[in-house]
Amino acid sequence: MSTQSSSTDEEESTMAGMSLHVLGQQLRPLIFFRSTSELMGHVWSGAGSEPTSVFRANLLLADYLDVKPLINGFLVEQTLK
Repeated sequence: MSTQSSSTDEEESTMAGMSLHVLGQQLRPLIFFRSTSELMGHVWSGAGSEPTSVFRANLLLADYLDVKPLINGFLVEQTLK
């Protein structure tokens, strides 16, 4: 049994990545490394010492106006800028 468990450990791949959901939409997954040798390459080169930018975007902001009638006849106006 020990030979079977050691062979399955060798067959497992080393991989790290992440996937983001922003405003209800899933973005393309970001893969950090796909193998142990690639991971060690990042460690020895110092690539992990600086932050990795995962998400950068421009957001279109628009003015928002909402009017709600009250039961007494008045109108409540909500404005976001």
